[in-house]
Amino acid sequence: MDLETMRKFLSQGGHVITNEKPLGNDTGTQLELDCQAKVNVFHTGTYNVQGKNSKEVREYLEGCTATTSGRKEVSKEIFVVYGRDKAAKDQLAGLLRKWKLEPLILDELPSEGRTIIEQLEHYTSKPQYAIVLATPDDEGYLAKQTDKKAFRARQNVVLELGMMLAKLGRERVAILLKDSEKMEKPSDIDGLLYIPFTDDVEDAKVLLAKSLNKAGCNVTMDLL
Repeated sequence: MDLETMRKFLSQGGHVITNEKPLGNDTGTQLELDCQAKVNVFHTGTYNVQGKNSKEVREYLEGCTATTSGRKEVSKEIFVVYGRDKAAKDQLAGLLRKWKLEPLILDELPSEGRTIIEQLEHYTSKPQYAIVLATPDDEGYLAKQTDKKAFRARQNVVLELGMMLAKLGRERVAILLKDSEKMEKPSDIDGLLYIPFTDDVEDAKVLLAKSLNKAGCNVTMDLL
């Protein structure tokens, strides 16, 4: 990987280069990042990562190099799971389109006579990333424990979340959790990516872009 490509990948992943300096014996260039990691890019085309937070940067770059060396490119289509919060759905769709991605929103797609479950099976066959909008549309509590009432996502949202986890795996599903202090999380599975927001999905854009980049969707930071 050459120096210019490395700069591009780091920028796409939200990593800010704070300093550049030549390596000893003119063997390459060291890039210092805002997260305190250091990436050494050698004239031979190889690189290594050292310093604080090096593991996160290394894993991200390994994903980038795997994509460029022949791994199938991730689809630009992003499946969107949503409840009754139309404003949040529209905000997310607009954000994804700004990032040159294509949101797949079930009620905007042709049904062609399919049942809902058949539509889900059909339209989730291609996307390699899903975003779940967990909004406080319902209320619930354990039987006879009304004092523990909490806001919950719609049942269809929980069902589709499970489908996406089974199909894509945890690393390719992001859950945008609205009003997280009032909401009951739709799952207690460890390792799920929950990104909180309040009135506007824009609140979640930085963390969401980083997750999409890690999955290979290539959201450039200048589009944020």
